Amino acid sequence: MRVKVLLLQFEKRESELKLKIMSYKRRYKKKKVKNSIGGFFHCKKCIEQFPGSTPYRQDIEVGWTKKGVQVWCRRHDINLVHIDFRGQKVSKVV
Repeated sequence: MRVKVLLLQFEKRESELKLKIMSYKRRYKKKKVKNSIGGFFHCKKCIEQFPGSTPYRQDIEVGWTKKGVQVWCRRHDINLVHIDFRGQKVSKVV
Protein backbone atom coordinates (compact mmCIF):
# COMPACT_ATOMS: atom_id res chain seq x y z
CA MET A 1 0.00 0.00 0.00
CA ARG A 2 2.80 2.43 0.92
CA VAL A 3 4.57 1.79 -2.38
CA LYS A 4 1.37 2.54 -4.27
CA VAL A 5 0.98 5.88 -2.45
CA LEU A 6 4.60 6.82 -3.15
CA LEU A 7 4.17 5.89 -6.80
CA LEU A 8 1.05 8.07 -7.09
CA GLN A 9 2.89 10.99 -5.45
CA PHE A 10 5.80 10.54 -7.86
CA GLU A 11 3.48 10.46 -10.88
CA LYS A 12 1.74 13.63 -9.65
CA ARG A 13 5.07 15.45 -9.24
CA GLU A 14 6.26 14.22 -12.62
CA SER A 15 3.13 15.57 -14.33
CA GLU A 16 3.50 18.90 -12.49
CA LEU A 17 7.11 19.17 -13.69
CA LYS A 18 6.05 18.42 -17.26
CA LEU A 19 3.47 21.20 -17.07
CA LYS A 20 6.11 23.65 -15.78
CA ILE A 21 8.51 22.70 -18.58
CA MET A 22 5.79 23.17 -21.18
CA SER A 23 4.98 26.58 -19.65
CA TYR A 24 8.64 27.67 -19.85
CA LYS A 25 8.91 26.47 -23.46
CA ARG A 26 5.85 28.47 -24.46
CA ARG A 27 7.18 31.56 -22.69
CA TYR A 28 10.57 31.42 -24.39
CA LYS A 29 9.14 30.66 -27.83
CA LYS A 30 7.25 33.96 -27.71
CA LYS A 31 10.37 35.96 -26.86
CA LYS A 32 12.81 36.72 -29.63
CA VAL A 33 16.28 37.59 -28.46
CA LYS A 34 17.78 40.59 -30.23
CA ASN A 35 21.39 41.63 -30.32
CA SER A 36 21.55 44.55 -27.91
CA ILE A 37 25.32 44.63 -27.38
CA GLY A 38 26.49 48.18 -26.76
CA GLY A 39 30.16 47.48 -26.17
CA PHE A 40 32.69 44.69 -26.40
CA PHE A 41 35.34 43.18 -24.15
CA HIS A 42 38.90 43.59 -25.41
CA CYS A 43 42.18 42.35 -24.02
CA LYS A 44 44.45 45.29 -23.19
CA LYS A 45 47.56 43.27 -24.09
CA CYS A 46 46.09 42.35 -27.49
CA ILE A 47 45.37 46.01 -28.25
CA GLU A 48 48.91 47.00 -27.23
CA GLN A 49 50.32 44.17 -29.35
CA PHE A 50 48.37 45.33 -32.44
CA PRO A 51 48.27 49.17 -32.15
CA GLY A 52 46.45 51.61 -34.41
CA SER A 53 44.17 50.44 -37.15
CA THR A 54 45.91 47.09 -37.61
CA PRO A 55 43.13 44.52 -37.60
CA TYR A 56 43.59 41.77 -35.10
CA ARG A 57 41.55 38.72 -34.28
CA GLN A 58 40.46 38.37 -30.68
CA ASP A 59 40.90 34.98 -29.13
CA ILE A 60 38.58 35.15 -26.14
CA GLU A 61 36.32 32.66 -24.43
CA VAL A 62 33.11 33.48 -22.56
CA GLY A 63 31.48 30.96 -20.25
CA TRP A 64 29.51 30.20 -17.11
CA THR A 65 31.31 29.70 -13.79
CA LYS A 66 29.95 28.76 -10.36
CA LYS A 67 29.58 32.45 -9.51
CA GLY A 68 28.60 33.98 -12.86
CA VAL A 69 30.21 34.64 -16.24
CA GLN A 70 33.90 34.91 -17.10
CA VAL A 71 35.63 36.38 -20.16
CA TRP A 72 39.11 34.96 -20.79
CA CYS A 73 41.85 35.90 -23.29
CA ARG A 74 43.31 32.69 -24.67
CA ARG A 75 46.20 34.42 -26.43
CA HIS A 76 47.61 35.90 -23.19
CA ASP A 77 46.01 33.41 -20.78
CA ILE A 78 44.52 36.17 -18.58
CA ASN A 79 41.13 37.00 -17.12
CA LEU A 80 39.42 39.98 -18.78
CA VAL A 81 36.39 40.13 -16.50
CA HIS A 82 34.55 37.83 -14.11
CA ILE A 83 30.98 38.94 -13.47
CA ASP A 84 29.76 37.69 -10.09
CA PHE A 85 25.97 37.33 -9.81
CA ARG A 86 26.22 36.97 -5.99
CA GLY A 87 23.94 33.97 -5.85
CA GLN A 88 21.17 35.47 -7.97
CA LYS A 89 19.61 33.00 -10.38
CA VAL A 90 19.83 33.96 -14.03
CA SER A 91 17.73 32.36 -16.71
CA LYS A 92 19.37 31.32 -19.96
CA VAL A 93 17.56 31.97 -23.21
CA VAL A 94 18.57 29.46 -25.84
